[in-house]
Amino acid sequence: MPISTSKLIEHFSTSTSVQTFCVFPAEGEFPRKARSFGANVTILPFFSLKKGVRALLPLLTWPVSLFRLYNFLKKNNISIIHFSDFIDFPYYPAAFFARVRTIAHLRMCIENSFQRRFFTVWTNAFCTRVICISEAVKKYASLDNAICRVIYNPGPDPALFNRSRAYLKPLQYEKDKYNIITIANFRKVKGQEHFIKIASLLETRIPGKCHFIMIGDRLKAHQYYFDTLFEQISNLNLSNCFSTIENLPHEKIAGYIAHCAVLVHVPNYQEGLGGVILEAMMMGVPVVSFDSGGISECYTNNHSGYIVKQYDTEAAANAVLKLIQNPQIHQQMSRNALNEIKNFSYEKHFNEIESLYKEVIQ
Repeated sequence: MPISTSKLIEHFSTSTSVQTFCVFPAEGEFPRKARSFGANVTILPFFSLKKGVRALLPLLTWPVSLFRLYNFLKKNNISIIHFSDFIDFPYYPAAFFARVRTIAHLRMCIENSFQRRFFTVWTNAFCTRVICISEAVKKYASLDNAICRVIYNPGPDPALFNRSRAYLKPLQYEKDKYNIITIANFRKVKGQEHFIKIASLLETRIPGKCHFIMIGDRLKAHQYYFDTLFEQISNLNLSNCFSTIENLPHEKIAGYIAHCAVLVHVPNYQEGLGGVILEAMMMGVPVVSFDSGGISECYTNNHSGYIVKQYDTEAAANAVLKLIQNPQIHQQMSRNALNEIKNFSYEKHFNEIESLYKEVIQ
């Protein structure tokens, strides 16, 4: 469950004007969290999309899952159902046939043309509105203004990401060096191989001045990619200037960002918005990123960070070098980032969601 969804549940669960219901496929951390907010939590075992022959059995149970959700909506007299993510699309028809106003929340750029056409037809048939988290997401979804509304994610939780707090410097960070970080789970789409190329370019130009840190979770299904990254580091003779931090709780990420010089974000896909970029901005850390999806909607190039052409590691390395070698530029961009992040607030996000709810309920 996205963090913004968790915050939305918390927001409406404390409201006296609405009653909030949450449906999850199984027990776990998120149902427990929703209950702690005061939401009415129901567990309805739904199938999840799988590949190959493993998809056949769940597909056969899809009608049963639809019927369960349909009954739940009718029994509890639900007025609006807000589906949290793209993976919920198989269940839009249950809400449609229960005559419940349906809002789909799209957080990804649908790059596959077949999937894009399918999603456009599917949502137009079964949804009242679609929320896109950026103009880029809306563009890739090929949705028109009649059904689609761009509502940006609210940005980081200010209780966790607070520049005025004193965060302890992480033990993995090296003293008297520029600590350059990237944060993403180890998957091919996240593009850590580009971060390593940037590190190699910087080591050639200012040897021994930087320490590079990759923060993220190692995923079993993507172990091969993780192994190839370390082979790349070894082949480029970068082992002495690289660290990897795995399984870092989200509430501790702020401290790692607070003590870095630059955050580098270099995805291999078209990113919906860029949550880690907003987190860095909240901490006043300039970002160097590829121009991917909705990233350019997070911050302004040459103002609060640098945005370079996707896959241009040379330009990205030059941007990092410019930031760490020019303290005045770094400080000014830090101030600009702190100012721009004000465009992404929970208050603004909740107000826009509530406005949309009122619109569809009329």
